[in-house]
Amino acid sequence: MMKTSHKEIVAKVKPEMDAETMACQEMEACLEEEATSVHRKPEMAQQREVPIKDAEVIPVGEPEEEMTSIT
Repeated sequence: MMKTSHKEIVAKVKPEMDAETMACQEMEACLEEEATSVHRKPEMAQQREVPIKDAEVIPVGEPEEEMTSIT
């Protein structure tokens, strides 16, 4: 049984790793581009859907009953 040298392993694996790295970099660039384009175009930002789990609930105002009971 012949041992595989480190150089041989790297020669086989490196192209795959480079391809994965490039794909990740392209995805990150795409996400950054999307984020900046949404910030520049308010009408597009309104159309973008936010997953429910990521959505933040912001109360609009206090109910009238609570306001009168405090005073």
